[in-house]
Formats: sequence, C-alpha cells, structure tokens
Amino acid sequence: MPRLDRSVARDRRVAAMLLAAAAIVGCAEGAPTDAGMTLSRERIAGVTVRMTPSRSMVAPGDTIAFIVSITNGTDASIELQGPCGPEADVQVTPASNGNPSVLAAFVGPRGVFTCERGPHHVLEPRETQVLALQWRAPAGRGDYRARAGLRHHDGLANASPALVVMVR
Repeated sequence: MPRLDRSVARDRRVAAMLLAAAAIVGCAEGAPTDAGMTLSRERIAGVTVRMTPSRSMVAPGDTIAFIVSITNGTDASIELQGPCGPEADVQVTPASNGNPSVLAAFVGPRGVFTCERGPHHVLEPRETQVLALQWRAPAGRGDYRARAGLRHHDGLANASPALVVMVR
C-alpha cells in the first residue's frame, strides 16, 4: 500500500512539472496583442467574421458582450493560423486604457495564452464558431468603433465591418 501512495505522489509531481514546463513553453508568444491590433494584409479565403454587440449604448464601467461569429463558407476544412490563444479578437478605437484589444484588456498586461492547437483552430466545411468577448466601457464618454477579426501575426484578418458603441 505505501508503494501506491508514493506512486500517486510521484505522478502528481511529474504532472505538476509537465504543466509548469508547458506553461513556460506554451506562453513563449507572449501577450495576446503581438500585432498591435492593425488590420492584417492577409486574408483567409472563404472565411467570414461577423460581430454583434449585446447592446450599442452603455454607461461608463458597464460591460458589453461582443458576439463574434466565424464562418467557413467552403467545402474544405480550414486551419486558422493565428497566434496562441483564442482565434479572434475585437478591436475598440479609440483605445480604452491605451489598448485597443478586448482580449488584452481582459487578461491584463501580464496575460499570456498557451500555444496548444485545439479544435477551435479548425473550421470544418460550412461550420460557424461563435465566441463571446466581454468589454468594459471606459470612463471616457463618447463613440467607440469596434470590429472583430481573426488573430493573425500581423493584425486582425478577415475583419468584420466596424460598429459604433456609444458610452454615455
């Protein structure tokens, strides 16, 4: 019986070391806004990104959910080539708190994403993936433009049309 307890303890230590190593290696790409939230020069053919906000007018400090739909309009599987973490982001301008990325605002200045590829990085034929991203309206009142896109090494690819969100 004691051998089983030592084996379980060893397995837990090994699992903890593997998780720590994966976190170090997996986070090598760093912050979620590596591209500075510009529009990418590249586009993935057959993929459409749409975004709808949960509401278009909020008070400072209120939260909006941006619902992002990513659709593969082709008959082939498409692998999304974005960086680590979620496959899409929302850009809000003018930038609140100096950062236009909704993901970066959510995870904070030291936030990073793991780099394992998952099923959400592949769009099957005619599939639509839906992602909800939360944005807290800044203290500064005014009109903000929001658009969603695929996270790509040089910015947002396949960007949706910009929508106006009013902070009043």
